[in-house]
Amino acid sequence: RRRISAAAVLKLVAMPLAGWLLGWALGLSPEEIQVGLVLLATPTAAGSFTMASQLGGDVELAAGSVALSTVLSVVSLAAAVAYR
Repeated sequence: RRRISAAAVLKLVAMPLAGWLLGWALGLSPEEIQVGLVLLATPTAAGSFTMASQLGGDVELAAGSVALSTVLSVVSLAAAVAYR
């Protein structure tokens, strides 16, 4: 459970934060940063489960990450849409 939580937090918190910092450092407009934040705040792609399954990866981690990030993305997407 700890690895699944860590994967979801990295996807929904760390990636948008890094994107915001990069956008700010590059001098992007608030609208441009917001577009990037929306893209970065989306849940883990369901295709990652299929890839993990077919390539012998950690299927439980992929499935848990997809499920948890989908549930938590309500918060991250709401924050990205509200950004300004």
